[in-house]
This record gives sequence, structure tokens and C-alpha cells, in this order.
Amino acid sequence: MNSKILAIHGGHDCSVTCVDKNNQLRIFQLERFTKIKHCSFKKFRKENEQDSKFEDRVKFLDYIKFQLKEEPTYILYSVVIDEDFSLMKRLFPNSKFISMGHHTSHCIGAYHQSGFKDALVISLDGGGLENNHYGIVKNPQQCPLIGYSILKISDQKVDVLLTLNSSNAMVFTPGQYASPLQLISEIEDKNKTDHLEKMFDSNQKYVSADYLNSNAGKLMGLVAYGNVRKEWIDVIKQNYMMTPADAQNPMVSIMVGQQMISTLLSNREENEDVISAFLSDNQNSLDDITTLLKSTINCLSGKHSYDLAATNQHVFEELCWKLIKPYLDKYDFDVVFSGGCALNVIFNQKVAEHLNKTNRKLFVSPNPGDDGLSYGHFCSIDKTMNDKFSVYCGFDILDREKIPEYYDKYSKIDKVVDMNVSKIVDLIKEGKIGATMIGYSEVGPRALGNRSIICDPSIPEMKDTLNAKVKFREWFRPFGPVCREEDKDIYFDNAFASPYMSFAPLVKEEYRQKLPAITHVDGTARLQTVTRDQHELFYDILTELDNRGHDAVILNTSFNIKGNPILTTVEDAFYVLENTELDFLILEDYLFLK
Repeated sequence: MNSKILAIHGGHDCSVTCVDKNNQLRIFQLERFTKIKHCSFKKFRKENEQDSKFEDRVKFLDYIKFQLKEEPTYILYSVVIDEDFSLMKRLFPNSKFISMGHHTSHCIGAYHQSGFKDALVISLDGGGLENNHYGIVKNPQQCPLIGYSILKISDQKVDVLLTLNSSNAMVFTPGQYASPLQLISEIEDKNKTDHLEKMFDSNQKYVSADYLNSNAGKLMGLVAYGNVRKEWIDVIKQNYMMTPADAQNPMVSIMVGQQMISTLLSNREENEDVISAFLSDNQNSLDDITTLLKSTINCLSGKHSYDLAATNQHVFEELCWKLIKPYLDKYDFDVVFSGGCALNVIFNQKVAEHLNKTNRKLFVSPNPGDDGLSYGHFCSIDKTMNDKFSVYCGFDILDREKIPEYYDKYSKIDKVVDMNVSKIVDLIKEGKIGATMIGYSEVGPRALGNRSIICDPSIPEMKDTLNAKVKFREWFRPFGPVCREEDKDIYFDNAFASPYMSFAPLVKEEYRQKLPAITHVDGTARLQTVTRDQHELFYDILTELDNRGHDAVILNTSFNIKGNPILTTVEDAFYVLENTELDFLILEDYLFLK
């Protein structure tokens, strides 16, 4: 690993990749430091709740500088403003700064995580700046926004097969997936109105869709409750079939919105005023547009919401297949998938099943969103990373020095013991809900054992308890199971090794009633598989369950509460333990009990 490289992506889901004093690769996500979900450094836009404060950015970079093995010769960056350039140049006065591309970084980072030698590499998202296939961007302000890229990588040699600039390009912005969520009342978010007010600046220039993209998973959770409506397909397609630049043009957005909203709300008398407004010609100012869009917030509910989610997923999959299938058919390679759209586990499962028919594999990056861009920047220059990646390379426990304080507090009331697997399994089978905080955190949006909430998926009411009393989130959102990799075919149909929760196989019919808390309404589950090398604690818990004659499956969800990122401090961990229905906490080598 090249310790002379530091890489940073400063946009939403900001992260830094570097080599630390122990010669380990580290990826630091800014949201874990600031406690602002999907946090950016500071983009070219109005103040936004996802921007970080300047003093926090100073502390973040100071923290990283302290971790470094040596001062970097090269700083590879994307989406960093002048104010922060000045800050970084003060901290690293001898470093050379190199601007990097977006989709190439998604692709190259995921390729190096995959361990494949030859691969077809696909990146799909809402758009990023790109101008050549080596990832280096010489003039960022002159680069077009690109919504997808398909690369062929053979033994490190990169060939660009398709981008939006290609002569045979398809006009398509897959990152539009989340745009309908403003309409859906079941998706609870107090920021829906605030988002609209911050979406365009005073010159009607688009400045942010981060809020929508960061909530795409909620929309995906509703898909299974709905049915595809044929009469909605064409108008939803129009929402996807534009360039990222058009998607960021307020007048184009409102024109597409007129057509989509009027179609979705047709024959519904309670929305006549909204339809009339959308069909009028009186939208002449930014205020008119914003007022109009506000009138559509939460205008759908129940079956209409569910059907919109299902139809949107159907259209997304249809257009993605149209884009990628010619390349899947032409190149007999394993496939790597990245970009924010690679978090769509429903589509991932279908692609993996398709490839499996010809004995090919699909690898999905554990951090396919923009939080993985800094790693892609790093690998664009350091090409020695293939198959050296560990997902557990994030922040250490930031206030580790407080562990003795809590140990003393809980030992006085006999509520702390040495961590042991047998006791943990006792608690799980008693219906208790626990959490883990162990070592370096996993990177990416999924909790994979080091910052997880765990419990028994055989308890029917467990899903509702977690959603309502621990996570404080929408009732419909599913939870994922964990099983040993060698057991995946016992409990699931068409299951693939899935260490990063990348796929959604069907739970076998005979286990759906036995494992109700992880079985979604359509019978699927977002599965994590583990080997002992990947996660010793999870593997040993599952083995102990098996040895006792129980189903060797646990429920796993991220250790956070609604609206907050995965936590990384002892103080926050104990806040959750003491203020929610959480019953126990595994903190390093200790087991704390409520």
C-alpha cells in the first residue's frame, strides 16, 4: 500500500482513504465523526443540514493527519471548495493535489475490492463529473455530469465501454430512483419541505438532491407491498430518461413532474386542486415552482404509495437491464457493481441469478455510494490493492478512554460481565435485544457486526419492536438476517455468498413462519453471510445456536437510531442502551446488561 497517497471525496457521504501508522488501509466517513448522516464537507450550494461546520472539518482533518504513517506526496480529491483547499494546503504544504473523476473511481475501487482479475465493472448513480478513463480530471468545471459507466478491466488494464458521452449512449439517469418519495406519506421525514426549499438557489440553479438519494432505501422497502400499474410505466420512465444535467434543471424537472403527478393522481377527486395547478401555465418563478412542489408532499398513501414504489422499481430494473444486458451477453466476465444504485438489493439479486446461469459471479461493493469514492481515488493510483480490502477499516471507538468509566458504573450494580458467546446466546433466546461495538467500524451503509443491533428473528413481534422502540423508524422497513455462509442454502433459495448484505434471496417456504422478523412481506430477506475469518463473533454465535438445536440465524441491523449515522462513541452506545428497548451491549471484551 502506498502511504504517500491520501484521497478525499468532499461531497455528500464524504470520506477519506489513507494508510495509517500501522500500515493499515483506513477509510474514514465524515458522518461518523460529525454525527450528521450523509455529511458533506461543503459543496457549491446554499447551507444545508448535510454540510459540515468549518471547525468540524478542521478537527476531522487533524484527526486524520494524526493517523497517517507519513505526510502524503499526493492528495487525490473530488468536490472540494476553495476554503477547504486552503485548509488542506496548510496541513499538507508539500502535497500535490490531483482532481479525480467520479464513475471511474466507483468502478476502480469496487474492482479492487472484488479480487477479480478480469471483470465487467458497472457504476450507476445520479451523476458525477468525469472526463477520462484514468480517473484524473484536469478541468472539473468543464466536465459533463455522467450517470453511469461500464468498464472492462483485464489484469489492471482499463477499457471504457460505455458512458453517457459514448456515441451509442442511452439517455438515462438511474439515480432518479428516489425522486417519487416526496409524494409518499408512509415515508416519514420532517425534512421533505426543507429539502424543496434548498433544492434550487436564487438563480433557479439546482444545488442538491442528496436528501432524496439518501432515502432511496425507504422507497425500496415499500416495493413488496405494491403492484405494478401498467398505466404509470411510461410517465415514470420519462423521469429516468434524461441526462443528469436535465434532471438538475428546475424547468425540466417541473415539466416531467407535471406529467407524472397528473397521471399518478388522475381519477382521485381529493387531489383535483393539485392536478389543476400542475396543468396550469402560471409557474413563472422559483417561488411558484417551490409552492407547487410543496403541494404534492405526502399526496399519496396506502395502495397508491405501494403501487408507485412497485412501479418505480419495475421501471428502474427494465431500464437498467436495457443498459447493461448487451454487455453482460457480450463479455464472459464476472461482474462488479458500484455506484449508489448498487444498494438496490432487489435488482442485485436478479443480476446475480442471471449471471449464475453461466457460472459467473456478481460482486457488489460494500460502500458503493459516494462514501466509497475516496477509496476509488486511492486505487486509481495505487494498483496493488486487489484482494487486500477489509470492510472493517473505519473509525476506531472515538472515546475509547471512557470504557473504564462505564465499566465501573455498571460493575457496581453487577450489570457487566466478561463477554462470552454462551451468555449472549442465552440473552438472544430470552428475546433480548443487543448491540455490538467492537474495534474498527465497518465502512459503507450496512452494519456488518462491529456496530450492529442483534436479536432473535424467530420472535414474531420483534420487527415491530425494533422499528418502533429501538430504531424509531417506519413500520414497513425490513430487517436483514445473518447466517453462516455454509448454511445459506438451508434457509434461503438462490442464495449467494453475501458478506456485505448485497442480495435479497427468498426465505425458504418452511422457514418463513419460523423466522418472521427477517422475512419481508414478499418472502425475501437482505442476507449477510459470514465465515469465521470474516467475523468471528457472529460466526461463533451462530454456531452456538446450531449446537443448541436452534435455527442458526440472527437478525442484524445498524447500531443507530432514526436519522443518525452508525454510531462510533461509547457515550452514544450507552445512550441507546439506557434510553431505548435495547437490553445488552457487547463493548469490546465486556458484556453490559440493562
